[in-house]
Amino acid sequence: METEKKKLTDNQLRLVQGVAGAVCAAVMMITMSIPDLSTYAFLATFVVIMIGPRWVERKYRLRLNFFSLVLLNGIMVGILIMLISNLYYSDKPLFTSEPLKLLVIIGVALIIVVLGFTLPLLRYKKRREKGEVKPIRIPEKTEEEQEKENRSIQNNGHSSIAQQIAEMARELEEKDKENK
Repeated sequence: METEKKKLTDNQLRLVQGVAGAVCAAVMMITMSIPDLSTYAFLATFVVIMIGPRWVERKYRLRLNFFSLVLLNGIMVGILIMLISNLYYSDKPLFTSEPLKLLVIIGVALIIVVLGFTLPLLRYKKRREKGEVKPIRIPEKTEEEQEKENRSIQNNGHSSIAQQIAEMARELEEKDKENK
């Protein structure tokens, strides 16, 4: 008797994405803020963090929107922490002569971080109430989509205008049949 692998639920996948996004943001900020680390360490980290999620999306057919959101917000929080720590713990603070300018920058950064977390959360809750939340897992391609892709590959990615019109007409007919 074969045992099936248990797949993570969408909520569990979102949690994993959130943790991964926070860890990646922290790693980026650490490699950027430690002066003894080479610039190449930051560049290598940056490249891996930018290419890695796309590889995961293609290999495991997952949407990583939440990962990207947490990563961007984590970077904003890291920059904010760096600004504040520079204000208090540096021999040569950035804005010694203009504290008002620093307060404006910190205030704007805080507003961006707060809005960066709350606006997507509110939009997600509205979509969830309406039942419009896309699943994290991207559905497998149907035979028709696979056939269409194969045809386009056979045409070396190029198709004539007549072929494109015929393909669109076929798709419209299929949608009409589904709607009836």
